[in-house]
Amino acid sequence: MVDDRLWGLMIASHQDQPRDWQTGEIQLLQALSIQLAIALKQATQHEQLQNEISQRQKAQLALASLNTELETRVEQRTADLQARIAGYRGLMEGASDAILLATPEGYLIEANAAAEYRFRLLPYRSSAD
Repeated sequence: MVDDRLWGLMIASHQDQPRDWQTGEIQLLQALSIQLAIALKQATQHEQLQNEISQRQKAQLALASLNTELETRVEQRTADLQARIAGYRGLMEGASDAILLATPEGYLIEANAAAEYRFRLLPYRSSAD
């Protein structure tokens, strides 16, 4: 019995006639049944552990795959952002018109070389310099 449930049944019988079991024989069968129950319980626990290990390995593989996918997406987005920044920088530095970027409150964030020259913020540097 395990947790008040029948878990296994061991039967010992004499083939064709009733037997008067001796105390030593009964004790031997009891000891044998205990050892058998322990072995069966350990086998069941081993199987459960193997299933858990298998599930964890599958989860780890899935997680590694998701991590690789995420890293690839981050790399792609980083490359896209760097390309946009390079385009923005090219626009700002190559423009001959004054370009000023400011916050809604009016604080200057950035000015291109033409704006710096026009408003005498810094000496003008042409894009050829």
